[in-house]
Amino acid sequence: MAPRKIINRSRPVGGKKRGRPPKNASPATPLEIADTPSNSSIAVADTPNPGTSTSTGARPAISTNTAQSFTGLSQVNNTLTFPKFDPNSYFAPDLFTDSSPLTRTTKEQADEMVQSIEEKRQTVRVATANIQLNQDVIRAGNEYLKLEGLAIDYATTGVNNETKFVNYQVAGVNKEIALNKFDQASERLTQGQLTLAGMQSVTPLISQEWEARKSLKLSQISSLKIEATKAKEALEPKMMQLSQNFRQELEELN
Repeated sequence: MAPRKIINRSRPVGGKKRGRPPKNASPATPLEIADTPSNSSIAVADTPNPGTSTSTGARPAISTNTAQSFTGLSQVNNTLTFPKFDPNSYFAPDLFTDSSPLTRTTKEQADEMVQSIEEKRQTVRVATANIQLNQDVIRAGNEYLKLEGLAIDYATTGVNNETKFVNYQVAGVNKEIALNKFDQASERLTQGQLTLAGMQSVTPLISQEWEARKSLKLSQISSLKIEATKAKEALEPKMMQLSQNFRQELEELN
């Protein structure tokens, strides 16, 4: 048999302990529920309002120029289903007799049922905790995916840095190639300067060479003239002799 404390300590799961309501708290508004059999559950939002279509499902109230009075949850578009509780069905019409239509329940049966209900509420508490746990797991999963994204960003930055370093090395090689070309050009310039200096040093000698050749030619020409003069002078007596002999022969012939 369950102890009486279970009945007294029964309260909503995760809620605060029962106590006196606040002084200024307004009374709870009763729900408007259509008449149905007392042992069944009903939907509180399936009664159409005047002016709405007759299709199933709740419809919002017709907009008017003034605020409407609240008559029940059927005015609100919701999908909740509540068990029926009609106080009029359980009142005792005769206050001096056992006239209430409520079924009789012994204390032991009530304790057992309340304990069962309390245990069911604990089951709902476990389900609620698991739902909250799953929410936390999803949040942790989101944070982990963010971590993976940061890791990918980190790796991407590393690859980019490696690429930059390769480009840096390429720039170094290009610099060495440029320096090599500069050295080759400098050597060609030096060689050209030396060749120019040599040619410049030879240029006066070439002039002197041609002057010497000119002098040699003039000397040769002078020598030829002298030889010609000498030959002429040596030939003149012979020519005179030949001329005289030719004259004598002509005279003898005449």
